[in-house]
Amino acid sequence: MNLRIDAYGHIGLPRFTSAEAFLALMDRHGVERTLLSTAQFCPDLMELARAVSLAPTRFQALGLPLGTDRTAVRHSIEAQLQAGFCGIRIAAAQAQEDPELLEIIGRHGKFALIVAFEPWSPYAPLLVDFLDRYPRSFIIGGHFAGPGDPLLLTRDARMARLFEHERFVVAFTRQGLFAPAVLDPWARALVDCMGWNRILWGSEWPVALWRDESYADTMRFVDRFNPTEAQRHRFFYQNARDLIFSSTPATHIAASAQYDLMPHKVPSDIHLFPGGLHLPEPLHQRVATAYLQSPHRDTMRYSAFVNDLIDAGLRAGAATEDR
Repeated sequence: MNLRIDAYGHIGLPRFTSAEAFLALMDRHGVERTLLSTAQFCPDLMELARAVSLAPTRFQALGLPLGTDRTAVRHSIEAQLQAGFCGIRIAAAQAQEDPELLEIIGRHGKFALIVAFEPWSPYAPLLVDFLDRYPRSFIIGGHFAGPGDPLLLTRDARMARLFEHERFVVAFTRQGLFAPAVLDPWARALVDCMGWNRILWGSEWPVALWRDESYADTMRFVDRFNPTEAQRHRFFYQNARDLIFSSTPATHIAASAQYDLMPHKVPSDIHLFPGGLHLPEPLHQRVATAYLQSPHRDTMRYSAFVNDLIDAGLRAGAATEDR
C-alpha cells in the first residue's frame, strides 16, 4: 500500500468531525498521518488537542488566531504554541494587519499555514521577510496558494521571490472548488516552478464532502500531471513527513481556557454542493409540489423547507429503527 500523509484535514464539532471518525477515514484509505486544523466557524481547539493526545504518532494540530481583540489574539496563539500546537493557520490578510502574529510563530520556531482568497502579491514581501528571518520556520500555502494567473509566478517579482523560496511549500487542497480552466494551468505552473519537493497533498476533509467529492477524489487530482512513482511519493508522503512530522510529535496538548476559542465561533451554514443541491427532476417535482402546497410557502424560504423535509425523514427513519 502506498504511504500517504494528509497535509490538511478538519476536525471539530459540530461543524466538522471527531478525531475517531477521522482516524477511521485514514485507516480506510491507507493514510498514515494528518495535519489537523479547524476554522473560525468551529474553533474547537479542544478536539484538536484531544486528537493529538489520542493518536500522537498520527496527528499534529494547527491553532487559530482568534480573540476579543488584538492583544487577546496574541496571548492566545502564544498559549497554543507553548501547549504543543505545531503551528497556526492564519489568513494572509490577518497576518498583514498584525505582523506580530507571524513574529510569535517565528520566535517559537513553528510554522504558518497561510490561506488567502485574493491575489497573494501584496502579502509576498511580508511572508518572504518572515522566512528569511526565522530559519526554523516554514510556510504552507493552503488551497494551491491561489489559484491565479500562472504568469504571476515569473513576471511578478514579489510572487517569484516567495514561490522560489526553499521554505515555502504549497498544499494542493480544495481541489473541487475551483473551475478547471483556472486551476489546472495554475497547478501545472506550480509543479513547473516549485518541483515535486515543495508541494503536498491535502484533503480538506470533510469540506470536500460538501462539494460532493470523495476522499479518494482529492487524491486523484494530481494524476492529470502524470507524476512518476518517485514524484508521487514526494507529493503524497515524504514532503509532509520531512516538514511536519520530522520532529518528535507532541504526545499531549493540555486543555486550557487560554485557547478555548468556541466563544468566538463565527456562525455559518454548511453550503452543500456548488451550484446547489442536485435532484432528479421527478424527485424535485415532488419536493417543489410539497413546498407549494405547504401553508408555510409564503413565510418560509424553500431552502428551509428542504432542510425541514430532510430532518423529518431522518427522524421518521430513526423512529422506525427503534421499534
